[in-house]
Parts: sequence; C-alpha cells; structure tokens
Amino acid sequence: MFKNCVVAGLGSVGLLGSSIAMAGGLQRTTQSVSAILTPGNYAEISYTRVVPDITGTGTLSGVGTGDAAENFNLPAGLLKVDLTDRLAAGLFVDQPFGIDLEYADNMPEFGGTDATADSIAFTGVLAYTLPYEFTLFGGVRQQRVGGNVTLQGLGYGPLSGYNVDFRNDWGTGWLAGVAYERPEIALRVALTYNSRITHKLPSRERLDTVVATPGGAVPVSLDQSSVTSIDTPESWLLEARTGIAPNTVAFGSVRYVEHEKSLLEPELFTNLAGRGLVDFDDTITYELGVGYRFTSFFSGSVSGLIEDGNSAPYTPLRVAGDRQAVALGGLFQLTERVTFGTGLSYFWLNGSPVSTSGDPLAEFDDGRFWAFTGKIGVAF
Repeated sequence: MFKNCVVAGLGSVGLLGSSIAMAGGLQRTTQSVSAILTPGNYAEISYTRVVPDITGTGTLSGVGTGDAAENFNLPAGLLKVDLTDRLAAGLFVDQPFGIDLEYADNMPEFGGTDATADSIAFTGVLAYTLPYEFTLFGGVRQQRVGGNVTLQGLGYGPLSGYNVDFRNDWGTGWLAGVAYERPEIALRVALTYNSRITHKLPSRERLDTVVATPGGAVPVSLDQSSVTSIDTPESWLLEARTGIAPNTVAFGSVRYVEHEKSLLEPELFTNLAGRGLVDFDDTITYELGVGYRFTSFFSGSVSGLIEDGNSAPYTPLRVAGDRQAVALGGLFQLTERVTFGTGLSYFWLNGSPVSTSGDPLAEFDDGRFWAFTGKIGVAF
C-alpha cells in the first residue's frame, strides 16, 4: 500500500496548485476524476486559496480599475471505495465555475461594476477494470450555479445602473472516460469527457436610467423577472504519467473547454443592448511536469502550464488574456495510510484592452495570481 501511495502521489503532487483551471475566466477546476483509479479505498479533502492581482487604467480618465479580481477559496473533497476487485465507486465535490470581479467606485468608465458567480458540483463515478489494463469509468454530475451582476459607469451609457440577480439552479450532466495503466512502470493514460450542463436561472433584472426625449431627460425604472438559460461548458481532459527513472515520473495533461456556447443572455439586457451580457472563448490548456521521490517520507514536483484561446475583444466582465503558470508541489507521507500535500502556483495573465463596443475604454496590465493548496489524503 505504501508503494502505491507514493507512486500515485508522484503522479499527482504537481497538480496540487495548477489543478485549478481558471480557463476563460469561468472554469476554476479541471473536474478531474482520476482519483477513481487510485488503488484501494481512499478519501481526500483539499483547500485552495487564490489571490489575483489584475489591475488596469481607464483610457479616458486615467483612473485605475483597482484590483479588479477578488480573492476566492476552492474547497474540495472526494471518496473512492472498491466494491469488488474490478468495480470501484467514487464521490467528488468541487466548485468548478465562478467569477469574482469588482471595479473601483471612482473609475468613471466602469466604476461600481461588479460580478459574482459561484457553483458547487457533486459527481458520482463508477469504474470497471477490464482485462489488459484498461478501465472504463463514467458517472453523473449534479451541479448548482447562481450569481449577481451590476453594470456601472460611462462605458455602459444608458445601461449604467443595470443589475441582474440569478437565483441558484440545479442541473444534471454526465461524464465518461477510459484509462490504460501499467503499474510496474507507473504508466497511466486517462481520457475524460464532461458534458455541458443546462441551467434555467430564475432572474430578476432592474435598471434605473435616464432617457433623452424632445421634452428633456426622463428617468426610467425597469424591473423584470424571467428565466435565463446558460450551459456550463463541455470539456475533454487527457491526463498521463509514466515512470522515467528510479523514483521519478513525468506527468502532463491537455484540456479542451468549449466555452463559446456558454452564452449569458438575460432577457431585458439582451433586448436593450442587442447582445448577451458576457461571452467566452474556447480554451486549450497544456501542462507538463516531473515528480521525484526524495525519501520515503517526501516527494516533490515542478510543472508548467500554458493556456491558449482567450482572444480579443475583451469586455469588462472578461478581462484576462492567455495565461501561463509554474507550480511546485510537495507530498508528505505522514503514516502508512495518511498523506499531506501542499502546492504553490504562480500564474501570468497577458494584458488586454477592454471595451463595451468600439474603442477600448480600459487597458489592463499583465496580471498575475498566486494559488496556495493543501490537502490531506487517507487510504483505508
């Protein structure tokens, strides 16, 4: 059991920090369920603290945006149990999607603009081991999403002051995958598909504005309730690891997320603006790293990440361009059955111009954020 824990740890320790996804500004985790392939019964809890630093300047006023991205936390957990020598079951809990943006109130272009969205997902998975080292796995995901958006500033013209509250809604999706393993050389290759999940969000939209008429400016107050449909994106995740030398493994992944179909189009805003509230780009994320077992007590890793697909034009609710990251991980074998892992990631985000239409109204500098992760795993 101890050897299996070390091998599994070497293959995943580098993902402690960079397993947060941050893809396209919506996705926050990779939604990996590869722990279903861990030998034996296993439980894990983890906690990630993300500290962004994303700032820009209004092109008309020269006033700063403030730190537009808010700090956030990502708790997660999983439980994996062998039902037979070939059949395993797992339960995964994470917060796969979210947005936390807020502009400084004194910025004329977008001051007071605020967007928050959060989610939680419960994923049940079954895995069946076939002959010749292949495993098939699949399951069901139950997911809740909700949020609130306020648009404020000169950049929104008569739509400044708009607010929409999206009440929480639960949706159901599915996943399926296949894995190939050669335990004697620590080889594992796993491909996972996650379906899109449709949510019907009860929405209340409000707008207090002023409309110019021949008789002068007239205040207008709108208040409308409706249902807003949004699909959280489908994705493909290819994960691999293999031993390359004694006590050494190489690992990596490629992840594709189809964000472009995740359109957010509340009824009142779309009718007034002629477009959706926010849109995203499809993304492809590449990761490569190496892990090494220094002693029977400690294993460490380093990895790098590149994400491609975040193209202009950028909007006030989608401010980040392509990103790169480096991650360090460490895994401590506290007892024969208990491990403690920790990870540190540093992300670079390419700067970008931001507009609501036409010329840029803000210019964001190259951003960055830190992610700190800790986890406790127990084999039983």
